[in-house]
Amino acid sequence: MLIFGCLNQYSTNFNDLSIRNIDFTKNLKPYEGEPILIRGTNPANDQKMAESIGYSMYGYSSVDKLNNKKAINYGIDLLIAMIIIYSDKVNENGIYGYGASYWYDTHRKPALGAFCRESQNGLLITFVKPKTAAKRYFLYENDEILAINGKKMTKTDDFIAFLEQNRSKNVKISLKRGKNFIEKEVLLDG
Repeated sequence: MLIFGCLNQYSTNFNDLSIRNIDFTKNLKPYEGEPILIRGTNPANDQKMAESIGYSMYGYSSVDKLNNKKAINYGIDLLIAMIIIYSDKVNENGIYGYGASYWYDTHRKPALGAFCRESQNGLLITFVKPKTAAKRYFLYENDEILAINGKKMTKTDDFIAFLEQNRSKNVKISLKRGKNFIEKEVLLDG
C-alpha cells in the first residue's frame, strides 16, 4: 500500500514532511485503530521525544479551532500512529492558534519507550509505548522521572542521550508516583 501526499481535512495549512510516497510494504506497518493523542507543550522537545521512542513525523497542520475528533479522523485516514496536539495563546486578547503534528511508527525499538515532558522536578511521563521496557517495568503516565543511576534528569536532551548511551544495560530509575518515591531496576532495550 502506498500513501501519497493528501488534502488535510483538519486544516487549510498542512505541511507534508514525508517522502512523498510512503511504502508501508517495505519499511513501515500501517497503524490500524485510533491514533494515540498527546497534548504537546514544546514542539522541539516533543519532536525529539517522539523520534527517540520510534516515531517519525509525517506532517503538521494549524487551524483556527481545536477539534480533536477531526484530527483523530484524519490520522486514521492516513494510518498515523500518533498525533501531538498544540494550543498556543497568540495575543493578550485571548486569540488562540492550534496545531497538530502527525507521526507514523517506524517500529525502531526505543531504549525505554516513555514519552516525557520537562517538569518542575524532572521529566513527566505522558505516554508509555506498548511492548517496550517502560511498559514491561510498569512505568505509567504521570510518573515523574527524577534521576537515572543517580543522575538528575531535568532536560529531554540529556534523558534521550543517556538512554541511547546505555542501551541493553540495567539502570536504576528514581521516580515519583503521586506522593510516593520509587526506585526501579530496568533493563533497557538494545
